[in-house]
Amino acid sequence: MKNKSKSFYFFRIFLLLSIILNAFILINAFIPGDESAATSFWVADIFATVINLFKANTIDIDNMMTFSYFVRKLVGHFGLFLCDGIFIGITFYVYSSINHKPNFWFSTLFILLMGAFFASVSETIQIFIPGRVGSINDFLIDLGGYLLALIVLFLILLLKQSKKKSSQI
Repeated sequence: MKNKSKSFYFFRIFLLLSIILNAFILINAFIPGDESAATSFWVADIFATVINLFKANTIDIDNMMTFSYFVRKLVGHFGLFLCDGIFIGITFYVYSSINHKPNFWFSTLFILLMGAFFASVSETIQIFIPGRVGSINDFLIDLGGYLLALIVLFLILLLKQSKKKSSQI
């Protein structure tokens, strides 16, 4: 019984994290292009400052725009969807285990479809926002974040199963 309440606790936490992160992603899709670019530039400036602390003048005025673009894609697309995939993945796997119906392949397909849904919705919203463009490349970057999340979760579940099998021997 104690283990089941721990699972419900994890389920609620990761469900809440999933909802919050998806809301954040969709709300940011509604931000006009100039505001979104300014936010991305601000985040890139923080990263550039940290990088330049370790190696001076690595990011300078000449390559800041390229670096900002890279940060936007890496953090704003891939990173957010990686976290989202992990949160949704854990939510769904814990929910499946609570209901004693863990079907790994169905769960994985469902999680991947959730990623494709949120990525396509966020990119579709941007088509209608001034200064924004819905992009197939961004959709693929978002989906790549989800795929990496699924690979990480798969490896964790594999390690967990192998530990369980070795402790039974």
